[in-house]
Amino acid sequence: MQSAQNLLVVVDSPVARQLLAGLFSKEPDLRVVTAFDWTRAQRKARITRPDLVVLCSDRLGPQDDSARWIRAEQLGLLSCTLDVRGADVRSTLLTLLARVRGELVQKKAPSALDAPARAARLGVIEPSIPSTVRIVAMGASVGGTSAIKAILQSMPLRAPGIVIVQHMPEPFTAAFAMGLDRICTIAVKEAAHGDVVREGTALIAPGNRHLIVHRRELEYYVDVVDGPLVMHHRPSVNVLLRSVAQAAGPNAVGVVLTGMGDDGADGLLEMKEAGAFTVAQNEESSAVFGMPRAAIVRGGVLEIAPLLGMRDIILKGSAWRGDEGRPRVRK
Repeated sequence: MQSAQNLLVVVDSPVARQLLAGLFSKEPDLRVVTAFDWTRAQRKARITRPDLVVLCSDRLGPQDDSARWIRAEQLGLLSCTLDVRGADVRSTLLTLLARVRGELVQKKAPSALDAPARAARLGVIEPSIPSTVRIVAMGASVGGTSAIKAILQSMPLRAPGIVIVQHMPEPFTAAFAMGLDRICTIAVKEAAHGDVVREGTALIAPGNRHLIVHRRELEYYVDVVDGPLVMHHRPSVNVLLRSVAQAAGPNAVGVVLTGMGDDGADGLLEMKEAGAFTVAQNEESSAVFGMPRAAIVRGGVLEIAPLLGMRDIILKGSAWRGDEGRPRVRK
């Protein structure tokens, strides 16, 4: 009976990681481990000792590839990159693993010096599993209607999809969304159950309902649900941000704007820990600094920004990755 093989997939999209792992869920002799960046991949590799490392990212250039080949080979691993455009991913990887098994049986010792040649033998194609769609999640309370208006009015047509919780009584959220839709370049609407979070669209939680983001294949969609008050609020910023942390991980930007209390502080910290870029409005431009201050004190904030600079920092943050350092934006 042949021994099980270990496959390590390094891919920055959480949706793609889930899909790739699911492709092999019924393979009895294959264990799939995933990581969203090379730092975490190295830690997992030392524990699991994978037979094949697959680098899947549209952000890897030739120089990055070379460095990763060498480091992978120094760990004693066989490496390849993968392009899923028009390819049968499952069949391709199973074929590569079969070739790996053949090489291991022949006791070919891995060498950092022949990494490119070894990769070529394994059928390397340029890496390009695309990142999942970006998503921006923001929450506000007292003073938030003006702050949200300023941000959404400044957003370009192809801005990432935005989901918003504004503490506001039930009768007013639909009118708030409709008013913004009339004056903004992007579309704005009160969120409804099942709405997809699309580029160039902002969804605002209905009053007295929690807004929860889920992922489905390569898109995000929302649930609008009843439930108990959270941090004395429904909708709660914490509920929204926690769901985005789970659904989008590093593919998200979290924003806590002006407001009283500390709703959003825990959720923003969870987003930061999941690899998201996180922002709080600064004190000078906040009507009430309670919510941003609580998020900062809790440790969930990577950048503090004035309202007038919020558009730029959100758009920069939507292209940011946790292993690239923070975008440098003036406070």
